[in-house]
Amino acid sequence: MPVQRSQNRGNNSGKCIKDVSICGDFAAIPRRSRYDLVNNFALAAGTNEKNAINSYNGPNQGNTMLRNLMFKLSSDGSISETILKNMRWLLYDGLFAASSLAIINTFYTLYLESLGATNTQIGLMSSLTNLMLLMTMLPGAWLSEKIGSRKKAVLLSSGGISRFFLLVSVFLPYWFSGQTAVLPVIAARLMVDNFNVLGVPAWTSLAADIVPMQHRGRFFATRNLIMNLSTMVTTLAIGRLITSVGKPGGFQLAMAISFGMGVIATLVYSRIKEPAAEKAAIPQSYSPKSLLATLRGDTNLRHYSIFLFMWNGTISLAGPFFAIYLVRELKATTEIVGTLTMLATLAGMPATYFFGKLVDRWGGWKTQLLTGFLIPFLPWLWMLAGTPWGTAPAYLYDGIVWAGYTLASFSFMLTLTSPAKLTLYNSIAQVMVALGATIGASLGGIMISAWGFKAVFAISGAGRLLAMLFFWRFVKPADRAAAEPELSPQPGS
Repeated sequence: MPVQRSQNRGNNSGKCIKDVSICGDFAAIPRRSRYDLVNNFALAAGTNEKNAINSYNGPNQGNTMLRNLMFKLSSDGSISETILKNMRWLLYDGLFAASSLAIINTFYTLYLESLGATNTQIGLMSSLTNLMLLMTMLPGAWLSEKIGSRKKAVLLSSGGISRFFLLVSVFLPYWFSGQTAVLPVIAARLMVDNFNVLGVPAWTSLAADIVPMQHRGRFFATRNLIMNLSTMVTTLAIGRLITSVGKPGGFQLAMAISFGMGVIATLVYSRIKEPAAEKAAIPQSYSPKSLLATLRGDTNLRHYSIFLFMWNGTISLAGPFFAIYLVRELKATTEIVGTLTMLATLAGMPATYFFGKLVDRWGGWKTQLLTGFLIPFLPWLWMLAGTPWGTAPAYLYDGIVWAGYTLASFSFMLTLTSPAKLTLYNSIAQVMVALGATIGASLGGIMISAWGFKAVFAISGAGRLLAMLFFWRFVKPADRAAAEPELSPQPGS
């Protein structure tokens, strides 16, 4: 189901507005550490790379991880069998959804290039994606309440309509010849992202109800590890497939495989038994007046929203353009891009293990503060690269710091308010994410044309640092009771 990139890994694109992603080699981890490791994750998106999987005996090791995790959770008498099953389905959903998203996030832009898309058209897709995200988050929160089931809202939007448009993108080059297919393929991608985001508020709220708070750090870190293993293997395999089939047919086949993996994720998610949601004392309203009242009534949410706007705006100045810089300025091939992506995934896997335990020990806020202050150095690392392989340190660093940040930020988000209001709060937060990303990506394209890539990378790093200083000064750690705002007045009251 929906995976916030970043987005993302991220956001990477999931990376949505992130820069790359995460993973690693379990074979090198001691058995006892692997047992503990089996308890962690964080929503995101992203794209990463490298292949040193030969020493890692894939599926068997992954099964051991899952068995260890479920065994440890089952020893907690406070967790019912229904909750355990739901958590298991949530893990499997992440496995297949990550595989589907890895193909989209890594290869869709190259799919467009193979059809003859221009720089302006690719920039247009990035800006419109963020703009549609801005317009979609609040309807997404409204949708889950109107349907009356968060699970059905996710299956209809992210698991249904979004994946239908991905299938449509496979056949568009047959219906439109040459470069005339570019705009329809862009439109299909916008629909994929739009309906995927529509399900995010419901997905986040339901995930918070499924996973007990005391297990969230380790459970979601494990889910992240599984997702990034899936991302790593999928990216490598699909990259080689595209090379062997050729363009654009290889990309069309890749999107068809992405659709198939997405369908499996939808079927898995449908097995979840939705727990009864906590009811708000007053029904939530999503009118502009009510949303502004909610922000006025919760200082921490207001400051957090300002931070999200600053953070994602400065990230989007550079984030969407790293891949373009790599291919067009440093002359990287598709195969090199795939290998570098996997390298970041590999680097992030042990990092996810480490930060998952840190989140459980420190909490989301403090861990987000630590990793957030490390992220500004990422675009500065890109400035030092003079060859495609010179970006390897940036990809490695990306995988490590974003592994921790996405896990910590998701954990912190779940503590902002009570479950009854989490859908509303998440929607407000994601509107600020989208608003910042839309403005940032638009300004980034203009600034790159005027000043060049490296100047924008430098500005992006400085902006990220300023955003984190704001977070440290104004956004406070809070448990649910402290974060619970006064009930906001309803329109007409």
